[in-house]
Amino acid sequence: MGKEEKKNITIADVAEALGVSKTTVSRAISGKGRIGQETRDRVLKYIEEHDYKPNVIAKGLAQSKTYNLCVVMPGDYDVVDLTFFQECLFGIQEIAGIMEYDILLSICKNNDISSLERIISNRKVDGVILMRTFVEDRQIEYLQEKKYRL
Repeated sequence: MGKEEKKNITIADVAEALGVSKTTVSRAISGKGRIGQETRDRVLKYIEEHDYKPNVIAKGLAQSKTYNLCVVMPGDYDVVDLTFFQECLFGIQEIAGIMEYDILLSICKNNDISSLERIISNRKVDGVILMRTFVEDRQIEYLQEKKYRL
């Protein structure tokens, strides 16, 4: 027999188990809003004991965020092999992880920005990091047109 799949508990599950509202659980987790210290401690203890992990998609919807960043790498083979770009990517990944963001990598070859356009039009990211730009750059023009901060 295989291992039993562990069910991810939700805010609703925590609220039901403790006899409090979902709003109370949310306030305890965020540390915002009016909630008694005893209740907050009880909620935090329960979620720690039951390995509660917030649903990032639900959190993103509530805050209108994706928790994703797009890193646009140049597609030139000689550029991708440069240690500078590799170290930059590792640094971006490290800091993004600390901020609870994930990275979507887009490689634009020969001024083809179709993958960047798709990512932006589908609202998959909260921001874009361009690893290389030019004086006249289609990537920048597109992002300005879409009102992305540069």
